[in-house]
Amino acid sequence: MKKWTSILLIFALVFSNILAATPLSVSAAEQSNSITVAEALATPQGTDVTMTGYIVAGFNGQYAVEVADSTDATETIVVKLESEQRSEFSPVNNPSALHQQIVVTGTRDVYSNRESIEYVSSISFVSEPNPDDPNDGDTLTIAQARNVAAGETVTVEGMVTANGTKTFIQDDTAGINLYSPADSTPFSVGDFVKVTGEREDYNGLQEISNYTVEVLSSNQSVTPQTVTIDQVNEKVEGELIRLENVTIGPINTNGNTFIEDDNGNSIAIYQIPALEHISAGNIVNVTAIGTEFKGTYQLHVEQADDVEFVSEGSDDNGDPNTYEATVTSVVDGDTIHFEPAIFGSDTVRYVNIDTPETYHLNSYDSSLINTDPDHAQKYHGEQAKEHLKSLLQPGDEITLKVGEEITDAYGRVLAQVIRKSDGLNTNLEMVKQGFASTYFIWPVGDMETYNKFQSAVKEAKDNKRGIWSDTNTDVLELPFVFRARDEGDGLSRYVGNSDTKLYYEPANWAEVPVEKRIFFSEEEAIANGYTPAFERDSKIADARYAPVGSSVSISGVVTHISGDNYYIQDDTAGIVVRSSNLDAKVGDKILANGVTSEYYGMLQVVTEDVKVTEAGVGGPSPSYIKATDLGESTEGTLVAIENVSVNSVDSNHNYTATDGNGNTFVIDSDQDLVQTGKTYDTIIGVVDYNFNTFKLVPRSSEDVIEDIPVSTIEEARTAELDTKVQIEGIVTAISGQNYYVQDETAGIVVRVEEPGFTAQVGDKIRAKARTEEYFGLLEIIPTLHNVSIIEAGVGVPEPKLITSADMNEALEGQLVVIKNVTVDSADEHGNYQATDSDGSLVIDNDERFIQTGTTYEQIIGVLDYNYDEYKIMPRSMEDVTVKQAEPELSSIADARNRDQGTRVKVEGILTAKFDDMTYIQDDTAGIALYGTEVDAHVGDKVKVVGTTKEYYGLSELVDYEVKVIESEVGIPTAKNITSADVGESLEGQLVTLSMVTIDGNAEHGEYFASDKTGEFIVDNNSFVEVGKTYESITGILTYDFGSYKLVPRTGEDVVLYTPSPEEVLIDTLLAGDSTKSKEVASGFIRLVENGTLANKEVANLIEQTLYENSYQDFFTTIKIKRIALQIRILLEIVERDFHFSTIEKIVNYQAEKRFTRIIERDIYDILVSGNLKKAK
Repeated sequence: MKKWTSILLIFALVFSNILAATPLSVSAAEQSNSITVAEALATPQGTDVTMTGYIVAGFNGQYAVEVADSTDATETIVVKLESEQRSEFSPVNNPSALHQQIVVTGTRDVYSNRESIEYVSSISFVSEPNPDDPNDGDTLTIAQARNVAAGETVTVEGMVTANGTKTFIQDDTAGINLYSPADSTPFSVGDFVKVTGEREDYNGLQEISNYTVEVLSSNQSVTPQTVTIDQVNEKVEGELIRLENVTIGPINTNGNTFIEDDNGNSIAIYQIPALEHISAGNIVNVTAIGTEFKGTYQLHVEQADDVEFVSEGSDDNGDPNTYEATVTSVVDGDTIHFEPAIFGSDTVRYVNIDTPETYHLNSYDSSLINTDPDHAQKYHGEQAKEHLKSLLQPGDEITLKVGEEITDAYGRVLAQVIRKSDGLNTNLEMVKQGFASTYFIWPVGDMETYNKFQSAVKEAKDNKRGIWSDTNTDVLELPFVFRARDEGDGLSRYVGNSDTKLYYEPANWAEVPVEKRIFFSEEEAIANGYTPAFERDSKIADARYAPVGSSVSISGVVTHISGDNYYIQDDTAGIVVRSSNLDAKVGDKILANGVTSEYYGMLQVVTEDVKVTEAGVGGPSPSYIKATDLGESTEGTLVAIENVSVNSVDSNHNYTATDGNGNTFVIDSDQDLVQTGKTYDTIIGVVDYNFNTFKLVPRSSEDVIEDIPVSTIEEARTAELDTKVQIEGIVTAISGQNYYVQDETAGIVVRVEEPGFTAQVGDKIRAKARTEEYFGLLEIIPTLHNVSIIEAGVGVPEPKLITSADMNEALEGQLVVIKNVTVDSADEHGNYQATDSDGSLVIDNDERFIQTGTTYEQIIGVLDYNYDEYKIMPRSMEDVTVKQAEPELSSIADARNRDQGTRVKVEGILTAKFDDMTYIQDDTAGIALYGTEVDAHVGDKVKVVGTTKEYYGLSELVDYEVKVIESEVGIPTAKNITSADVGESLEGQLVTLSMVTIDGNAEHGEYFASDKTGEFIVDNNSFVEVGKTYESITGILTYDFGSYKLVPRTGEDVVLYTPSPEEVLIDTLLAGDSTKSKEVASGFIRLVENGTLANKEVANLIEQTLYENSYQDFFTTIKIKRIALQIRILLEIVERDFHFSTIEKIVNYQAEKRFTRIIERDIYDILVSGNLKKAK
């Protein structure tokens, strides 16, 4: 029986699915009983509706669609599709569904903060999309093609104006985007092409997808038409345009960069290329393609050169607390979404106001809104939301005015929202019309704003508008009261009256009129001159803020004892009680009655009227603060400061230290509990004041927590889970709250859940937390105190070249690159199945800029782990490079002369491999390959396909592929050159310099060197020594830091110079040691007699000098140096080439003025001039 029941159930389910998935024709009766989109939006949530409308866009990928009353309407409702409906009705899966009319039945609800219809029981096209292709085979103008219905096949001809991250073509009539080629036919900017594909719309941008290309001609050009920002619209969408003399805003290569003209018009450039020498505020000219995204026109800039610097721009940057933005959606009555994001958020929580909540119910029961606080709250919340929608539409330009507190605990920007079109303050307007209450939490900001808002709420209340109605439709509970009840936390803030300066307990908030209401902590209320409007015991804060000399009665827990000084605190503040009679311990509660006084600025109560009222209640936990919080408000309290570096100490045991934010403070430790030069994880202590300085006083060694040393990320990864670690690394990717961080050893995810962390990709950060796993992904989740930017903009490390076989835990969290990837398929979750040379892999791409059926030259991304498998996660479209056709073979000399960024193919011999640089050369030139991924050996002949680049003057190839053509063909003979030959023509080649003297140390392990023609630099600290001369040095001639340098490859490239016997003797004479003169003279005589000095002129000179002068004369007179020099000159002239070092020594001896003539002046001049023939 059970078996038959199961079969019947399966049949029923299958049959119902078939019915739901099959688009049925819609009868006239069905259409007549349906409502419009506008009517559906006005229908309460929870109501079943049947609605007719047009699909105008996909929403959340394939999972939902946006529906409007017409194809060009801006007011939309989201229809969440059931799984069996997505293939037919989602434009992602069925592009022909876009702009089709549908009838849908479901339940009104909210989906992803958007008004929606969910639980769809039926959905049908009013008329079936026409799959026929009436235009097939006919070539249309692009303007005509733009008017063809989506889904139809079109053929157009046009000029390629962009072919990077996006592809556009245009003709004389219009332009259009090309998306997802059907084949791999190569084409370039400037090609005139014929394109056939399907006409599609993507978020308002018209495009041709699944297209084929035929290149008709090349090297054409299009002159961009000059337009103003307000002229960027549908007419120029897809066309090359130019905007002149516009001001560029903050540059965001991952999001929107805005430009603005003198009239206040602005437009976004999405994912602008990295710009050099251009900063926010500069005046620029921009060449771009006009694009569109969800009804908002944008610009696509193809390359950095398309943004031209004009001038620095005005020094007037406006109000630094205001930011320009565009509304994307209204969430509720006091929350909107906007773009571009600021402070890491795209959400504004309206400041100074509070509207009724909507989150707690899907819909309200209109019969209960007068009696049930939950339904009343929901009703008024929806009213507020609708009113704010009437004030702000998606696409509206706004100005965000932030205050002292920029974001709330959820990371939302706290701001006033000003409508740019007319300057309307929408925060104030919501209050004025009765859709919101004012809500001021101390600090309230400037009093002018405070008074303006409080006047508006009084006006609304006096006129009984909205939530202030005295009919049965008032709000019943103000929003903050509702939240306290709904969340179960109760009311915690005291309420002050800004007129009377009285403050009330949280539960008695209604004692203060709304137009006078400010919320405080009790300490803040007391500190700002407010007094309690209720009976209570004295608080320490009362004593602290009373005039010095006041009689006070205070009670608190002892946190520290120093002699007769007892540091006590309660829930409002801390203070010192000084007594010689008190016998209390840390953790006891005491009561003290006395008079306040100051001891060198430290507030205290000196009294003997003091007693322990409760022993051993336990001390309060320290408050974690920043060094900048050491002050009057924390004096006498127990606090903790993290990431403390102790820098110096004076004779009074005052230690100067800095916290993790670089703020300086003083630690007062008579016990010397800390040491200079050390860093501590946390230091706990009481806040003291002496010698005009607030100081942290640790009580014992237990208050000084040794710093956790910075470990490598690899060490953190291999530690036991739940181990507290501290790591440093560079942010390579950001996904929501996850920061992918890596150092030289490994990568890890740093998840920052608290708002306020503003690190960007390329910043170096430090983070400290305990290791944990999230479904197998290792991460640390530091508090905001324990994560910081230690150096901004250091740059992203080069991605590691891997294959699919390398995707494992060792590379988790690191930036990697995989070459030659073919994408095969994708699932509904944005997981793309792909293959490379070593197997299969998964690409995680929720943004869906990866295309199936495409081969990519490379894909860069971080290696992530989710759903039990490793995946590469590209960060943006810039991380993916579609594989291009291989360029024609060129000589290395020709490749060196190509523009930067040109793809080239060369062949050559591999002559050297260093840590991160490889050199190849052919018969024409040499060039560097930057990186470590060259799988070839010195002496191999290789083919290289790569991209030209100039790196600080060095010509190199990057993003290359290397293939060995022939192994071990041998290294070409090094070219013999002198330092005078050093220059770009020899850069990257193997060369040899002879008779090289190492003159001294340069920077970075380099050496100053010289040969007979000049000076140069040798770059290798392991093969040469200062002061030595080398017969020859062979190496690669490279260029960096503004100089050409010779880089020996091994010790065999360096040949030490061995001097001749006569040179040894001459150098001994020149040293001036008369005790060795006889020995040297005898040595010369032997050289003459045995014929070593074959030249007769030299031999005769030596004989004449040595025999005609008495030994006594010779040994004791200055002639010895003259003789040595004469011998050296003759040796240089006759036996070897003239050497400049001879002249240097002659000049040096002349400078000593020991004798007036060494040789005749005319001979000296001849030698200097280098006329060797005349010198002889």
